[in-house]
Amino acid sequence: MSLHFKNSEIKQLSFIIVVLLSILFGLGWICTDNPTKPVLFISATIGDPNPATDSTAIRYALPITTHVKIWIENRYGQRVNTLFDAIQNSGYRSVVWYLVDSNSIRVSSGIYVAYIEARELNVYGYLEVK
Repeated sequence: MSLHFKNSEIKQLSFIIVVLLSILFGLGWICTDNPTKPVLFISATIGDPNPATDSTAIRYALPITTHVKIWIENRYGQRVNTLFDAIQNSGYRSVVWYLVDSNSIRVSSGIYVAYIEARELNVYGYLEVK
């Protein structure tokens, strides 16, 4: 007995699997219809510790070498600081935010959003600064 799926059914199954992996493992994800372009999965831990008092780490894993950009925005959507903007090899990585803006001035307490962008994928998480 062999199973035959339509292309739309395969896409639907793939989507369900990716969503389940996202829920189980906290993965950010994106899929592409272009078979020559690898599917990118990013696993990220944003804010450790959270809430932060001195600094906080943003940890992530890249399956492929790609351009990565990591930045922080305040609750008004204004960019506070760009922490990383370069090509990175695959593997486990981390960036530390010392709770300062782009002028090295300590940010005020409140909620901030950390973004990780790799190719077309954006992963974000909320950080509380005390």
